[in-house]
Amino acid sequence: MQQSNLMKRVAELSLENSINDYKFGGPFGALITSSDGKIISEAKNSVLSDCDPTAHAEVNAIRTACKKLKTHDLSNYILYTSCYPCPMCLGAIVWSNIKTVYYGNTKEDAEDIAQDIFVKLWEKPDLWLEREKLDSYLYTVVRNHIYNFLKHKAVEYDYLDVAAEKMRMAELGLPTPDDEFCAHELELFVQMALERMPEQRRRVFLMSREEGMTSPEIAEKLNVSVRTVEQHIYKALQDLKKIILFLFFFYLD
Repeated sequence: MQQSNLMKRVAELSLENSINDYKFGGPFGALITSSDGKIISEAKNSVLSDCDPTAHAEVNAIRTACKKLKTHDLSNYILYTSCYPCPMCLGAIVWSNIKTVYYGNTKEDAEDIAQDIFVKLWEKPDLWLEREKLDSYLYTVVRNHIYNFLKHKAVEYDYLDVAAEKMRMAELGLPTPDDEFCAHELELFVQMALERMPEQRRRVFLMSREEGMTSPEIAEKLNVSVRTVEQHIYKALQDLKKIILFLFFFYLD
């Protein structure tokens, strides 16, 4: 199984906790494979559902793998995890003799998400005076940001799979279905572009292009001006135009 597929699966595990409003634990996933890519165990963070502060995704995956393989020594196995392991998980990795670890998200990713959330909070000063509303808003914003970030990660891994397959076929001198590949690649890039758009811009664009609504209809439904709707559509099209231009020059190489 390709590394990008394995990392995509880790992102999906993280996403499952996010979708379930973190009833089980934080948005973290991990899996352990053999050296040839066979999945031995996979796990999510279950701190809340297990009432266990040590039930991190990495620890759960290690525990399951050890029980399944009937050994405490995982020196010939590989750990894939959704983000850089915490000190506790690093300790478990060392004690289980895992030599290779792949992780998806970094401290910088977390800082970017925190910065985005701070900006949203800064734009709503009225919430700062009401603790109950602030807690509720903060929870919803954090959940949505993490959910969208993980969805974007899964799309990235999809793209890496397709790109890797194209390079592999080219190296072997095999014919590639360029038209089909280009269409699929364009679709993946469009998905990535949509995921990166501000929520309101993406919503307006999808209402316009997928639901076929007119600008006045969208404006009325969202309680905004027609000009605002048109600006959102214009900016969304500019974002997608950049993607198309990138692909055009990519295929000229």
